[in-house]
Amino acid sequence: MPRISVESLVELSNPVFGLDLERDRFQTLSKELETVLAEVMKLRELDLHDLDPAVIFDPETSYRDEHHG
Repeated sequence: MPRISVESLVELSNPVFGLDLERDRFQTLSKELETVLAEVMKLRELDLHDLDPAVIFDPETSYRDEHHG
């Protein structure tokens, strides 16, 4: 399983994530994030090149006029 160190979370917490937490909270977060990262890695290993996505994200959709889309 991938490892996420408490030290790396503490280092990134405020400047990147805007978090100011107690150190023991980072211990819990690192374990939770390792679980999520393991699942993401499983998904990345899947061969999905022949499948179309269920949803296609288009960030411009919200800026288009309904009648001129």
